[in-house]
Amino acid sequence: KKLAMLSSKLSIAESYNDGVEEDNDVSSDRDPFSHLLRFPEEYAPVLHELEGVQDARRRLDQDRIDKNIVYLDRLNQDLSVNIKERIESDMLIDKLLSTRLDIVQRQLVSQVEAGFKSLQDELDEAKERLRIASEKLFQAEVDAEIQLKELQNQINHECDRCQEGLLIVSQDRFKEDINFRETIPDQLLSTWRILNDEKDVMQGIQEESR
Repeated sequence: KKLAMLSSKLSIAESYNDGVEEDNDVSSDRDPFSHLLRFPEEYAPVLHELEGVQDARRRLDQDRIDKNIVYLDRLNQDLSVNIKERIESDMLIDKLLSTRLDIVQRQLVSQVEAGFKSLQDELDEAKERLRIASEKLFQAEVDAEIQLKELQNQINHECDRCQEGLLIVSQDRFKEDINFRETIPDQLLSTWRILNDEKDVMQGIQEESR
């Protein structure tokens, strides 16, 4: 605080002396009492002391300013280095993350492709099995149709043969019946006819009664 007060007084005194000297140079001829406004000589040691203090203060301030500038430069350099290292670190991290992401993506793509290939192989195998089964089914249908036709032909042949046999048997029996009737006495034949007629009449009566 004392130094500040002395510096303030010194500044006031210097400005006052400068103003007085300028006024003396300009108006010495006009004002005969201008010499009375000069600073007293007994203050000269104090002024010199104040000037020394002021110079020391200025040098100290300048030294502090220089040191602060150097310190700030070092801080800026350190900060620049830290920023550069941080940027490089971030770039390296981004690169690592990108590389890791690419690896994961490639793995996923590879897994998906392998899965699709496996599914495609299974689908192809299923198609092949279906084709083989379809061919077997078609062949079985063809064979069954052929066997059915053969069986139908056999049945028709057997039916025709049976029909022919029955027809022959029927003709033989018809001939035998005719021959047998010729051998039946007339009385027995008329009795048989009466019984048949009675039978037909009884059936007609039963049907009407229903």
